Amino acid sequence: MKIIRQIATRMAALAVLALPVCAMAQPAVGGLAGLEVDELTKCVNAIESATLPDTAASAYAKGCTINRRSSKLQLAYLRKMLRLGRPDIGQFAAGELSVIDPKSGLAWGTLAYMQTKKAQYLAALTPAVKAAELEPKNEPICQNAAQLVAWYEAGKRGSVDAEIARTMKDLPSAGKEFAAAYKRAKEAFKKLADAKADKDKQASLAEAVAKKAEDEYKKYSDQLKSAGRTYDQTVRQLQDAQQELDRTNINTNINNPHRGGYIPQQNNQQHRDNIQRRINDIQGNLRRQEDEGRKIRNEVDKAKREALSKREIAAKLTREAKKLAESMPDNFGWLPPAVDGVATPDATVAKPAPTGRKPAEPASSYLVPDPATKPAGAPQAPLEQRLAEAQAAEKLDMAKLCMASDDAAMKARARELLDEIVTKFASTPSAAVAKELLAKLK
Repeated sequence: MKIIRQIATRMAALAVLALPVCAMAQPAVGGLAGLEVDELTKCVNAIESATLPDTAASAYAKGCTINRRSSKLQLAYLRKMLRLGRPDIGQFAAGELSVIDPKSGLAWGTLAYMQTKKAQYLAALTPAVKAAELEPKNEPICQNAAQLVAWYEAGKRGSVDAEIARTMKDLPSAGKEFAAAYKRAKEAFKKLADAKADKDKQASLAEAVAKKAEDEYKKYSDQLKSAGRTYDQTVRQLQDAQQELDRTNINTNINNPHRGGYIPQQNNQQHRDNIQRRINDIQGNLRRQEDEGRKIRNEVDKAKREALSKREIAAKLTREAKKLAESMPDNFGWLPPAVDGVATPDATVAKPAPTGRKPAEPASSYLVPDPATKPAGAPQAPLEQRLAEAQAAEKLDMAKLCMASDDAAMKARARELLDEIVTKFASTPSAAVAKELLAKLK
């Protein structure tokens, strides 16, 4: 039943997407003009009086069949969804309205807000600046724009249109709402910059400590290598001495008088004794070198652990500094545009869970966009492409709901929607997801 209710809630809004693309480019024709105005007015009135998103969506879908390019219809639906705390549903109307009426600050502000929710700040910058220029007294719009402008100015964020760049310079003096928010944002970024500078300093000191520890490790490592070479030389000396002693013993046996040989030289025994003493000394040296080698190896192991530990600390501080350079201040908040001076919080934004508990799962999974989004800082896509993705994403949400049903007809409808996404919106991220879902249905 939950799935059916979700589907019913969105059917009306999705009916808009079934219209031909050409309907975006021209008003509806046919029928009496007066009748069209009356019916469209009824739809607008129904939207304005609706208390639930699905009620407003039904009236909106009907109005779009009459005249989809009515700025009055699109604005009424956008305002209603903002009032109901559902800017995600009003996003499509905002996209339509930004084309029909490029002077609608409410439309641009909604598009900018939805981009900030996905952390696509560079993509949000242009619509946010346009919205602030058109709605200089709308506090949430100005706050969002001011924070984005301050973020853009705080680092190398990519390129923007020359006109937008000029507008950004003029905004601080355009109205007190933007100026106040801009001042707060600049102060927040100043604190963030100070925190980064402090972290950079810590990272630099940690890097120096790590370098010193690595040099210490290298010193002991070199000592160990040198000791190893000395030990090898001593071993060779021992081998030479032992071979010399063996040769002396052989010669002694040959010259042994008891075997009828020659009389040995008088110093032969003394020579053997000297060799044996030398062997004993060499063996003593080897034992001392082995003890020294063990001590040096212990120092090497200790220095290695110390160097690795210091290097990890330096790397951690460097990562933290980089993260600070790429982050937004913690005190920043993103709000949907206000309607008639009233800013309604976004109902789809999850509230922080109590300490010690996991965050609750979203009540409606279709509110979470699945298609892969571009990383923060990516250039803004053309408006036509963004509108196509909005339509494809809406159809994809509907297809997922239909797939979750056990009814064969619903699954058939899901297959139709997925085929349509793959065919009509092949270049959108939603199309890639649709292909995967189609493979599961077959």
